[in-house]
Amino acid sequence: MVGINGWDGQYPHSDTEVRDALTLAPHIPMVRLDARKKDSVKNALIQLVEHALTVRMAVPGWGG
Repeated sequence: MVGINGWDGQYPHSDTEVRDALTLAPHIPMVRLDARKKDSVKNALIQLVEHALTVRMAVPGWGG
């Protein structure tokens, strides 16, 4: 997962530009946030944990 920081909802680059610049595979999620705002960071961290759990649960044989 990649976090893309913006200022006041402004992001100078599109998802495609960021994905291309970082050579990210299509299955890698990206989340936009404003790192200065507590709720924005909290939501990004929640998405990260949810993604990690989803990926982990997809591993065959892992019963948690």
